Amino acid sequence: MDKKILGLNPEPQNILICKKKEYRPFLEILFEKPENISRKNLGTLTGIFQINDYSEDSSYIANYLISIIKKEYFSGVNRGAAENFETALHKANLALAKLVTHENINWIGHLNAICAIIEKNNILLSQTGTASAFLLRNKNLIEITEGLTEQEQNPLKTFQDVISGKIELGDKLIFAPKEIFELFSSEELKKSALKFSRENFIQFLNTALVNELDQIPVLVIDIEKEKESEIILSNSSQKIPEVNAFSQAAFRKKATRHSENAQEKITSLSEETIKEEFVIEEPNENITADFTDKKTGHIYLKEIEKTPQNDWSQKTTSALSSVKDFSFLFFSGLGKFLKKYSFVLFGNLKKASVKIKDAVASKKYQQSLKNHLPKIKKIIDWLWEKIVDVSIIALRIPVKSFIFFRNFFQKIYSDYKMKKSDSQNIPELKISQKNTIEDFFSKTKKETAELTANLNIKNNSKKILPDFSKIKNIAKSLNFKQKLLLMIILFSLFVVPYWIVKWENKPPQKIPAPTVAINPIPKTLPLEKDKNITRITNLNEIYSEKDIQKILDLNNKLFALKNDTLIDVENKKNIPLPQNFQSPDLFFTMKDLNLLFFAKNNQLTSLAPTTGKFTANTIAFPDNGNIVDAQSYLTYVYLLDQNSNQIYRYPRADGGFGQKIAWLKDNITIKDAKNIAINENIFILNGNNEIIRLAQGKKQDYTIETTATPIAPDKIYTEQNFSNLYILDKTNSRIIKLDMDGHIVNQYYNEQIKNTKDFSVSEENNLIYISDASGIKSFAM
Repeated sequence: MDKKILGLNPEPQNILICKKKEYRPFLEILFEKPENISRKNLGTLTGIFQINDYSEDSSYIANYLISIIKKEYFSGVNRGAAENFETALHKANLALAKLVTHENINWIGHLNAICAIIEKNNILLSQTGTASAFLLRNKNLIEITEGLTEQEQNPLKTFQDVISGKIELGDKLIFAPKEIFELFSSEELKKSALKFSRENFIQFLNTALVNELDQIPVLVIDIEKEKESEIILSNSSQKIPEVNAFSQAAFRKKATRHSENAQEKITSLSEETIKEEFVIEEPNENITADFTDKKTGHIYLKEIEKTPQNDWSQKTTSALSSVKDFSFLFFSGLGKFLKKYSFVLFGNLKKASVKIKDAVASKKYQQSLKNHLPKIKKIIDWLWEKIVDVSIIALRIPVKSFIFFRNFFQKIYSDYKMKKSDSQNIPELKISQKNTIEDFFSKTKKETAELTANLNIKNNSKKILPDFSKIKNIAKSLNFKQKLLLMIILFSLFVVPYWIVKWENKPPQKIPAPTVAINPIPKTLPLEKDKNITRITNLNEIYSEKDIQKILDLNNKLFALKNDTLIDVENKKNIPLPQNFQSPDLFFTMKDLNLLFFAKNNQLTSLAPTTGKFTANTIAFPDNGNIVDAQSYLTYVYLLDQNSNQIYRYPRADGGFGQKIAWLKDNITIKDAKNIAINENIFILNGNNEIIRLAQGKKQDYTIETTATPIAPDKIYTEQNFSNLYILDKTNSRIIKLDMDGHIVNQYYNEQIKNTKDFSVSEENNLIYISDASGIKSFAM
């Protein structure tokens, strides 16, 4: 046990053939690894599932089984792989049995499946139907499922037997249904697996099966050495190179490993490959640019000789990029503004124009307008002429800038391109550069003068820029009404948005704080300094009956126990108890089978509430035992025995329960234990107000969060699907809700809780039930 177990990694290759699309849901291949490190100890869940009945009712069976097995197996983090696997298969059997109760029975006898767990160097496997599992080791092929008894036609025994064994490095596992033997014998399969490489063997199987069969699922698993995760340059003896904070690599996100294949690829790289493909940039005067391969994401650095040509090229590229970014931001911002406010803007203009039209049409203003119209026309014409002149000047600025930068970049680029071969001659280059700039300014000055005289743009600019002379002529030709309307529109476009934005950015007005009346200091409330207190003002009375000893919730139906009677609270129905089970010693439920159990004088009976019938159950109680409490988990019963300082687990069997096993492995004292509660862990309320958490028979670290008022537990409660533990504290009239780490989620306080005899919780209905001397009450969480 002290030896380090060699880490083994299962590598899958699946072949799933289905020539008819309508049959695709009837066969599935499962290969699921844990999603996070907390479940790493659970290993890998794998298998194949095939349904040979192609009716509609059977089309979802394969996916249904896989979802149940995956959910149940990976839900129990604190349990071991073997216990989780057994629980998951049991859940699958119960799910299939439930399908039968709904008359879905066509799948019975047509399900061929293998479900397995590969954990470290262990394998656990269960098989049903005609599916087979083979192990290829040391040139020998063994059918490891050979000899398993044929399953009975009983859904609860679909996955019945579990076989286990050890796997070794270099093993090959093959899961396949019987159809594969229509093409190969076991000897031929072995020879092919030994003859071909891993990839060629899969290709060989795929080719043969595709050509000969209509549908079949095959899973081949190679057992390889687990690859240890490596961190590049993690060794302290290696010097970590300095990183250039101004390079592109400095702001690039770190590579993440999105899949197991990517992880294996990274960890298997040699040191030389790593240096080639994952380069950390160092400061280097000779390096002027770095590039990223868009396909691979690898960083490659190119050493380019730093010359004035390269320097000017970079500046040119940077300037062009800046102009491009500014233009994009300007026009995209203008577009967003117009899109946002166009409706309001032009809607208001429409309303304003209607009002102006009505005012002008009225007789009251017609005479006044007639007298002042000549003056108004002169003012409008003068304003319009100034607006046109200013607009033309404003448009000239970007045109001149465009010509300036165009000529500047074109001339610099063409000149230095010609001088590329003589780039080493720096003095000549500087002289050429000076002459180029002088030529550039002279040419630009000349073109600007031509622009002033004639606004028509030459060359390529003529295609994209407007003719200013035509614009000015069109503006002068407009009549009075057109000029007035355009002035209003221009005013609205350039002035109204400013005030709208200013109004939107106006800081909110400060609202004076309301005057609060000073009330007298209230009296101290119970649990006032405790955290997460919910004060329950009223309890809902749901059943009035005296002498109720215990209450239990069975699949969201509440049952109450009296000395000689069981009460169905929902239906308000009394069920008399058999004479030899009145005032029972133990009373507990088994939700998976929807049964209530009663134990007295080392005898056990069960009640099915749907039929109202009692059935005797066989069980071997421990000799000289003192069983203080019993609870169920799935179809197992756990008995808390004070005398033997042990918890016994009994599996379900025909007519009752099988042989017990001592579940508790740690040597802890539970002789003062009061009761037991079970979800994925087992909780014991021990003496001295101690709550113990157990997993796989061993004590776990568990500390309840401290609160201002110390907790005095009288009883604890949880169920197999709960993620919380509930504590009844009658001393302080409260019920505390804890999460699995012992943190206080909530505390429910009511004065009447101090009189509680028993309590139960229904998280699905969000209710807590309590019983006292007068009956049963409830409150919402």
